[in-house]
Amino acid sequence: ASGAPAYIMAVAAIDTTTLVAVGYSHTTASSNQGIVYRSTDAGVSWTLVYSSSAVYTSFRSVIAVSPTILVAAGGTYTATSNFYSVIYRSTDAGLSWSLVYTSGVLGGFNGVAKLSNTVLIAVGADGADPTTVKPAIYRSTDGGLTWANVYTRSGGTEAYGTLYDVIALSETELVAVGSSTSSNFAIVYRSDNSGATWHIAYTSEAYGLLVGVTKISDTVLVATGTNASNFGVVYRSEDAGLT
Repeated sequence: ASGAPAYIMAVAAIDTTTLVAVGYSHTTASSNQGIVYRSTDAGVSWTLVYSSSAVYTSFRSVIAVSPTILVAAGGTYTATSNFYSVIYRSTDAGLSWSLVYTSGVLGGFNGVAKLSNTVLIAVGADGADPTTVKPAIYRSTDGGLTWANVYTRSGGTEAYGTLYDVIALSETELVAVGSSTSSNFAIVYRSDNSGATWHIAYTSEAYGLLVGVTKISDTVLVATGTNASNFGVVYRSEDAGLT
């Protein structure tokens, strides 16, 4: 795809030929718009099908809930200093999109995962100050129409931080990765009850930041990120994210 300067952040496959990619355009330093590209030939060619009407908007993750329903997660500025988490939803296989949720706290969504056609999880940050921002985990039980905060950490060395990615291992197990700004360590969260509650499964012993996680098998996961020297790192779990 070509056109105005843009960042493509994520892609979802509806089927073997139809793909949807999301991100944001960057026409000026003060104007970003969430954008959606669509391919119907397995990624050979792409067409811009949607640009958000709201400026200062970015889409960072997208999933296909069904052959027709997709959910995109990201953030938007309602003013130049207030960045809120947002969810957009499509009911026509990615051709058109509607804003269905805006959080009531500052932050932004970075990742979204599907457990079933109704249960979805979005992760990111709650807060504007990088030193006190808290991990955000939101859950939908109606296919992405409504969302509720399901995780609040009020204390401890890992109280502050941001989550960057989340994956579903099954219809009950999920793993989310990110970084703790309290200790600047990589951190892994896990849920065993379809995202209703969460606990910290792992914290690195040195500075780290995890931005992505992939399921290799039912037990093997691989997470990627960076260390204090800005070198790429890869973490591996052989027990479904427990260690």
